[in-house]
Amino acid sequence: MAAGDWPPFAPLPPTYYLLLPTAPMLFDCHTHLTDPAFAGDLDAVLARARAAGVRWMVTNGTDGPTNRAALALAATHPEILPALGIYPVDAVANEVLASGPTLPWTQAPCDVAAELAFIDAHASAAVAIGECGLDGHWVATHLDRQREVFAALIDLALRHDRPLIVHSRRAEAEAVEMLLARGATRVDLHCFSGRFKLAQRACAAGFYCSIPATLPHHELFQKMARDLPLTSLLTETDAPYLAPVRGERNEPAHVAATVAAIAELRHLPVDEVEATLEANFCRLFRIDPPPERGR
Repeated sequence: MAAGDWPPFAPLPPTYYLLLPTAPMLFDCHTHLTDPAFAGDLDAVLARARAAGVRWMVTNGTDGPTNRAALALAATHPEILPALGIYPVDAVANEVLASGPTLPWTQAPCDVAAELAFIDAHASAAVAIGECGLDGHWVATHLDRQREVFAALIDLALRHDRPLIVHSRRAEAEAVEMLLARGATRVDLHCFSGRFKLAQRACAAGFYCSIPATLPHHELFQKMARDLPLTSLLTETDAPYLAPVRGERNEPAHVAATVAAIAELRHLPVDEVEATLEANFCRLFRIDPPPERGR
């Protein structure tokens, strides 16, 4: 497939589900399967995900190379859904390279205008716009430019009727305010770490909060998983990052343990939690639910 020939996003064909076991039908709504950490064994990672019941994985682009890689990977793997975005650090990459701050990785330049044009041209091939947002941790000195790029991506998502997958580290309140002010309603707050009351407000506005695999070790994520409406929750891994065991590589199969932990926190049967989370995922990303599997 030549670059630029990606087909519009479409739900998985019914025949795909005939190849799968019955419930659960789990999902990872935020992962980075194009990361070099998966270069040597991606097929095995996907096989473990399928064995754990994970049927959908949204791989997020963050810059030019990863956006194109996400589209290419999804074109050959029906369970992988591409999201196209500009990570907040990449949104100010040129400013960082010119004036700092020093980051703990080698930051590549980013032609933001060209990438916005690419995402605009290929949004129909994506299930969402993301990863995008604001970052007050790594690049707090460049928030004005981050706001400009985030606003452009919100408007782009609204224009193409796509949900947003939002990074908001140490800028949670401002990110939520920007989303609300610009009329965004289909939003996943990825790995949200702001105040619980802000999460409640966001969910009341129709947003979702995705719970990562670090749930067992994080009090805020536990409170969110227990006390936010179950109809406002999703599951994610941010793989290869945020592994449940510090220092290890994360992968989509770990969402199964997250779902079980949510069920335990809420004192609900696991299959009830699975069914509600699946409905949430299908509703946000407008994916047709699979045929009845005899839950």
